[in-house]
Formats: sequence, structure tokens, C-alpha cells
Amino acid sequence: MVDDTQVRSADLRALLAAAVRLRDGNFRSRFEVSDDGLVSEIAGVLNQVLDRMEHFSGELTRVRRDVTRQGRLDERLSASPGPGAWTTNVDAANSLIDALVIPVANATRVLDAVADGDLSQRVDL
Repeated sequence: MVDDTQVRSADLRALLAAAVRLRDGNFRSRFEVSDDGLVSEIAGVLNQVLDRMEHFSGELTRVRRDVTRQGRLDERLSASPGPGAWTTNVDAANSLIDALVIPVANATRVLDAVADGDLSQRVDL
């Protein structure tokens, strides 16, 4: 076993290969090392980051599918996978959806009213 001051070259190569896959958008890849020390701890934390990124990416894909294919304009991303910027990103995505959906919902409301002969409805801009 190596101590924390010695790092196996193979473990560093494994970390680098996984980091390249992460950089290239592969969030399913995981960091695997044989070390039981600091390098293993680093790999564990990076795997948690990948879990969060995979969750966020999956949520974006799910909401896009539900909104665009199923017309579910009330669909939003579920709770954040973590604190800080994770929460900020979920909130930003949900706010963006709201900003796009609200005018569509208002226009639909007015068009429905016009179809029923009610010309008094307005779309707020």
C-alpha cells in the first residue's frame, strides 16, 4: 500500500481519463482508482459531482420532453441535486421555462376567449 505522499501513476492516468470524459460531456463515466488514500477520496468527490451533473442533465432532458412532446407547460425541474450553484441552476432553468410559458398561456387564454366571441380579453406584454 502506498501512503498519501505517493501516488500511483496508473491512478493518476485513470483520474485524467475520467476527467477528459467529463470535459467531453460524459456524465455517466466514473472515476475509479485502486488507491485507498487521498486519491481515492478525490475520486469519490468527483464521482459525487458526476452524479449531480447526471441528475441535472437528466432533469433538463425530462422537462424538455414533457414540455415539447406532451405539452405539459406546468412541468419544471425537480429539486436541486445540491447546494450553491446547483440550486441556482435549477432555479434559473425553471424561471426560463416560466418566462417562455406564461406569454403562451396568456395568448391561449385570449384566443380561447375570442373563439367564444369574447373580444374584451387582452394579452399583457
